[in-house]
Parts: sequence; C-alpha cells; structure tokens
Amino acid sequence: MAELTRYQQSIVRNYYANLDTALLQRIGEQVTDLYLAEGKKRQKLWASIGTALAKLGVPQTRIDHITGTDDARLLAKLLEELLAREPGTMPAPKTAAGRTAPSASPAEFPRRKARGA
Repeated sequence: MAELTRYQQSIVRNYYANLDTALLQRIGEQVTDLYLAEGKKRQKLWASIGTALAKLGVPQTRIDHITGTDDARLLAKLLEELLAREPGTMPAPKTAAGRTAPSASPAEFPRRKARGA
C-alpha cells in the first residue's frame, strides 16, 4: 500500500474522527426516506441502515429487531437515543476486515520518503 502524505493523513484522521456524526446524519435522512419508500427501495434502505447501525456499535440483536419489524418509528427512537449520547462516546468503528479503524494518531501513519532520495 502506498504511503500517505501529511494532507492525506489529515483527511483520514478527520474522516474517522467525524464518522459517528456522519453516520447519525445519514440515518436521520434515511428515516425520512423510509416513510416514503416501498418495495425493493425500502429493503435496500433497511440494509443500509443496518450496516450504519453496526458501525455505530449498536448490538446486532437490536439491529435485527428494528430491521425485522420494518417500523421506522422504532428506528427514529433509536436515533434519538444515539443523538443523546455524548459526542465521541461511540465505539471505535470496524473496518471491512473486522479490525478497528485507524486512530487519529499521526504516529501510526508511515512517513513518506523525500522525492529524489
């Protein structure tokens, strides 16, 4: 894998630092879409919501219950609970490989070699 520049490191660091906020906003928008969606689009929305909730650290049993009932009101109540949490109290997100995502520490990023060296 290519080494990241300092600018790219800051982008990655900011992405993971604000991931919970972005996911909560996306779920809020999807709650609205659920009230209007039907058929396959509604199923796709629930799948996307389930993935986002898993990234936020919601227990899988609760995700299964909410998605299984197909009730947007339950999701809205869960969203209120998640929004009431203190910022930064979400568990560390997992990557696709199941590992914890990179932290905001710049020491964990590899240094880039100087050009022409």
